[in-house]
Amino acid sequence: ETVTRVQNQLKNGNTGVDKRISKSNDIVVIYNRVPKTGSTSFVGVVYDICKLNKFHSLHINVTNNMHTLTLPNQ
Repeated sequence: ETVTRVQNQLKNGNTGVDKRISKSNDIVVIYNRVPKTGSTSFVGVVYDICKLNKFHSLHINVTNNMHTLTLPNQ
């Protein structure tokens, strides 16, 4: 019952979130690289809600200790 109510609120855009939140350019970085902690599931949730909540998600695959952004990610 609760899940259905929340799903309906999300569909209708009625999340109860205060609309007066500042529209500044705040940046939130979530670094999630701890093995066996649900990282893949967490990324899936982020991708599911990013369009709904009007934010962007950038997945950077860091392999072989290459800590630079590719040209498309810059």
